[in-house]
Amino acid sequence: MEFNIYSAPRDFFDFKCHHVQYYDEWAHDYAVNDIMPYWDDKKYWDKFPIKIAVDITPHLPPGKDIAGAVAYTFEDNNLHIKRIFTCKRFRKQGIASKLMEHAWKNAFNSGCKAIRMWCDKNAIPFYEKLGFNMLGVNDKQYGYVLTPILDINMHKSLNKTKNHNGWYVLKKHNIAIPKEAQDFTLSL
Repeated sequence: MEFNIYSAPRDFFDFKCHHVQYYDEWAHDYAVNDIMPYWDDKKYWDKFPIKIAVDITPHLPPGKDIAGAVAYTFEDNNLHIKRIFTCKRFRKQGIASKLMEHAWKNAFNSGCKAIRMWCDKNAIPFYEKLGFNMLGVNDKQYGYVLTPILDINMHKSLNKTKNHNGWYVLKKHNIAIPKEAQDFTLSL
């Protein structure tokens, strides 16, 4: 399967997500009731358009072509992944990884020094498999990731820190722990 990644202004994202409801109710709900209101509230649309992965197979009806999306910002020299999803019919095909790689390259080119995010406890194995440093879990069972961006190539960079103590890696690369991390029971 081939797909393109687009920067999606609000109207484009809204149009695409409106039609996804016919094929993936969960993705529609997540996009329309979580991502869009959050981006509206923070007024992120102009500064941080959401990146949307669209299947390029010809003649797909609107909505059926959406593979997934990633919503991220650049804050304090960090790439902050706010939301990421893959539609059910596209899971286990590398879409989330490709979306992460796209965000990673943009962050590297923008001078970001680290990537940070929270993730659902069920997603922790996915991020650990890629090589992200999981620093802890909060009382709501969300994991906290903070990993240096050492190279434009995400996998090359993650391989440099994979299976190393997360705290050692952060200290070695002078990455500060954000205040938000205080809500997590950080592993030592």
